[in-house]
Amino acid sequence: MAVTAHTYTKLATSLADKKVDFDSDTLKAMLLSSYTVGSTQDTAQYVSDVLAVATEASGTGYTSGGATLTGVTVGVSGHVYTLDCNDPSWPSSTITASYALFYDSTPGTNSTNPVICYWDLGGAASSSSGAFTLTINASGLVTLTGS
Repeated sequence: MAVTAHTYTKLATSLADKKVDFDSDTLKAMLLSSYTVGSTQDTAQYVSDVLAVATEASGTGYTSGGATLTGVTVGVSGHVYTLDCNDPSWPSSTITASYALFYDSTPGTNSTNPVICYWDLGGAASSSSGAFTLTINASGLVTLTGS
């Protein structure tokens, strides 16, 4: 399946308002079994905005809220900032998901946790008593370019 990654437009607002700190906040990946994207790519700022039109996945080996991202780094080269992390994984799991939502969990509630980006997994992806892993692109999870 081909994965399509999308950054939320309101990420820029969250960064400008200091609601997200990639260097020190806890970032997570949540799996979604369904998501009616519609205009949320442009309008969603918080997890609650997404969950209003999405359903979080559930299954053996999956904890509500998703997995904490490890190995989070922010790098800069020229005018390009890159947010990177290790591949999030749910070992020994039985899960089906169609989307992955990446967000900042430090504020603490779905109505205050800013969204970063989401992946459309291109259909239902499943694990059956095995690892469900999201493979982060070699170029990083998110790149931001300034000029």
